[in-house]
Amino acid sequence: MRPLVVLSDVHLGHEGRGSVALDLARVVASHPGHEIVLNGDIFNLSCDERGRDPAESAAAMVGREPQLRAALRDHVASGSPLTFLAGNHDAGVQFPEVQGALLGLLELGAGAALRVEPWFVRRDGVHIEHGHMYDPDNAPAHPLAPPGFRSEPLGVALKRRFLGPHDKFVSVHQHEATPVENIKFAFQECGLRAPAILLRFCAVSAAICAETAVRSRLAAEERRGEAELAGCSASTGVSEATLRELLDAGPAPTHTSFRRTFLRLYYDRMLATLVVPAGLLAALAGAGAGGAALSLGSLAYVIASVRRGANRNPGGMPGHLRRGAALVRQLTGASLVLFGHTHREDQAEGYLNSGSFGYPQGTERSFLRVDERGRAERRVLPGAV
Repeated sequence: MRPLVVLSDVHLGHEGRGSVALDLARVVASHPGHEIVLNGDIFNLSCDERGRDPAESAAAMVGREPQLRAALRDHVASGSPLTFLAGNHDAGVQFPEVQGALLGLLELGAGAALRVEPWFVRRDGVHIEHGHMYDPDNAPAHPLAPPGFRSEPLGVALKRRFLGPHDKFVSVHQHEATPVENIKFAFQECGLRAPAILLRFCAVSAAICAETAVRSRLAAEERRGEAELAGCSASTGVSEATLRELLDAGPAPTHTSFRRTFLRLYYDRMLATLVVPAGLLAALAGAGAGGAALSLGSLAYVIASVRRGANRNPGGMPGHLRRGAALVRQLTGASLVLFGHTHREDQAEGYLNSGSFGYPQGTERSFLRVDERGRAERRVLPGAV
């Protein structure tokens, strides 16, 4: 097996992330002969406005970083492979036009060793995947078909329609917070603008929630994905039956159910909280015992709901991905599973997560190197942040 360098979650954007791009160029240039696997969320395509061509967008993000462009071109031109894997925030890289646009930008021929894969790659016993398929809030309806505007996973839809326009990507790390914690965060980040931004969030999330009631919007995406299963099996060496098992055993995406989306957005608690004062006002206005009962019943619901768990995503993405890695190992026989997605480094038996190269937890950007025998080790780029 050729040695690998695997890193994830660079989050290149149109606003420019010069230091991240330079550090990525350093990693690429210092590992000649390795296959570089850019394991999802390399591009912030989910910040693009609706309808923007992902091929043009991805090429523009790399094109504005000359040193990164040169490092990628030199790496592939020397005969060393470069592989892009789709993540939740750059699912659009699956479109064939993206590979062509990147080859053109890097001045490489059609036969160059630059590949874009929609789901995962296998290198001997090493399984490399972004990991969002195992996170219900960001899992697609089908990993082999890029979603449309109204069929995007909940987390991606909120990013495109709310976080992107407000330039609040940092808020993406609030996915495990409760509504109260998010309200506090909004005031800390936005000050007096917080009420208007919160109202905007309610409007956007309500529209997304309403869309989930139309289950048929996912049908075309699911058909396209199913049609790609045979090709995925041929390219990865994993049987169609096993791919089907992975699809069936993974968690159900939140956005495929109105009920799950409604509860995940805490709309039941918010509505019940609003009913408490409304019931009291109704009682004072003459509704009597009926209004009081409505108010007390709503209050009891909120209290009981919070007691069952204030946070409806306990353990969050890291827990989901640890379970996903165990599932992959069980069903496919992989000796090692490498994920990204969580922005947190993690480790368990047969599982490593490289964390986010673009948004590291500390002062060093981390990545993984896998040697010819499939042994992985964590490496860092010192003084990168």
